[in-house]
Amino acid sequence: MNLVLIGALLGLLAAGGLLLAVLAAPPMHRLTLSDRIAPYLADTPKPSRLLANSPPGRTGASLIWRITAPLMKDLIGWLDRLVGGQGSVRTRLAALNSPLTVEGFRSEQILWGAAGLLTGVGFGGLAALA
Repeated sequence: MNLVLIGALLGLLAAGGLLLAVLAAPPMHRLTLSDRIAPYLADTPKPSRLLANSPPGRTGASLIWRITAPLMKDLIGWLDRLVGGQGSVRTRLAALNSPLTVEGFRSEQILWGAAGLLTGVGFGGLAALA
């Protein structure tokens, strides 16, 4: 191909991209009435999960529990999706006559996993130093 033709095609592509960017910019859009009043009609934002009350059955929620509760709930949900549903865990806990709930069992799994991870990292660090 001719260098002039390649340059013309590249210039055309650049001009088209620039035109699309300019036309998509907010000053080029005419706002409708619904766009202008939408922020005032929206629902109130959800409150922070850190400010939520302690879970039922737990008295005197400590500061650590209130800070880590949202993270633990997310981790419990992730672990539940990863290893299976709550039905089999509930059945096994009932067969063992365990006082734990499914959430309590999953919390223990997460805490023991974290302890194992920290122990492994510690031993790995000691092995690297030795």
